[in-house]
Amino acid sequence: MSTRLGKLVGIAAWSLTALCASAQNTVGLLVYDEADMADGYMILYPDLQGTVFLLNACGQVVHSWPDATSVPGNGSRLISNGSILRTYVEDGAGNPFFAAGGAGESVQIKDWDNNILWQYQISSTTECIHHDAEVLPNGNILFIAWELKTVQEAWDAGRDTVGFGYTTLWPDKVMEVQPDGPDGGTVVWEWHAWDHLVQDFNPAASNYGVVAEHPELLDVNFTDVPSIRPDWLHTNSIDYNPILDQIMLSVPFLNEIWIIDHSTTTAEAAGHTGGTSGKGGDFLYRWGNPEAYDHGAPGDQKLFFNHAAVWIGPGLPPNDPDVGKIMVFNNRAQAGISAVDILVPPVDISGQYTYVPGTAYGPLDREQRFATNPGTDLYSPGQGSGQNCPTAMCLLVRARKDGCGNCARTAPSRGPICYR
Repeated sequence: MSTRLGKLVGIAAWSLTALCASAQNTVGLLVYDEADMADGYMILYPDLQGTVFLLNACGQVVHSWPDATSVPGNGSRLISNGSILRTYVEDGAGNPFFAAGGAGESVQIKDWDNNILWQYQISSTTECIHHDAEVLPNGNILFIAWELKTVQEAWDAGRDTVGFGYTTLWPDKVMEVQPDGPDGGTVVWEWHAWDHLVQDFNPAASNYGVVAEHPELLDVNFTDVPSIRPDWLHTNSIDYNPILDQIMLSVPFLNEIWIIDHSTTTAEAAGHTGGTSGKGGDFLYRWGNPEAYDHGAPGDQKLFFNHAAVWIGPGLPPNDPDVGKIMVFNNRAQAGISAVDILVPPVDISGQYTYVPGTAYGPLDREQRFATNPGTDLYSPGQGSGQNCPTAMCLLVRARKDGCGNCARTAPSRGPICYR
């Protein structure tokens, strides 16, 4: 493990000095070092307003996609031909059945001239889009959604519902939609966390077993947040690896990242066999908090309210030594300190992960940490992101200490700079 400030393109920062000398009235930029700066642009999607901004390395606005009627659903990406993908919710509206941070309701694609090319909404009494979305190489869209479960359904699945304090539970699902026309789409693939549960609370309920013997499953009773929250997992980012055909999710309320197999059919994704991995929709890999599957204590936890888990690769030469590693924004790495951590997953070229039964998933610790000195100069308790570039540290932007503000990362075809 090493601690360094190296090739990272940007990490959300609060208190730094000196603006880019050639730019006045910049947006978010606090430090500019021309010698270490990589070429590229940054998408910024500030909180409480719907306009997406394209910034240059000096923090100057070079383009924008105005919108005065919506607010962010916490995800925006620059895709091919200058189009953008964003999640959003109409200002003053929102789904009253899923009122929580990151609620988005809708996904939208706009062209360079701000024309709406496609939009799609999932928002009802039983499901709601939230947080992030991802464009697949085939043009389909991956997104995260809550799905409603009643207290009775939770109890039947083995959840301890005593003292719930609410009437529903919202586990997450992943949906892949093939766009159809300007506002239609077909769901062509789904994965549900609810299909991959284990519990040792109620022998008479479903999913009963020894949690420690099933690290590939989700303990329906584990939580690191107060049990009165129906938003149990709060998955806040999604990333796709086209080489492995796998999906990575950041799950901050469990302080973990998960990797699942996308090569499955929807039927296989609901079970425990099938797909390239042969494991159906079970976890191929998880990391950050082994206590979540009874293979660790609080002192073994490595991630703390994490965001923006991504595979390193876009924007880097294919022979870069960091390609294929995982980067994650570790919001509460220490009290008042955030960091961007890099880990090396134990995976082979076929996408199979090494796991020793009876132990926690490796590695034992991160390989690298990007942080500031003093560490309190970098702190965003609720959001943040980073991405590697071919050069040294090139950009720092501000993330408000109250956790507000939304950023986004670019797709591989559009350059190296990212924020969420």
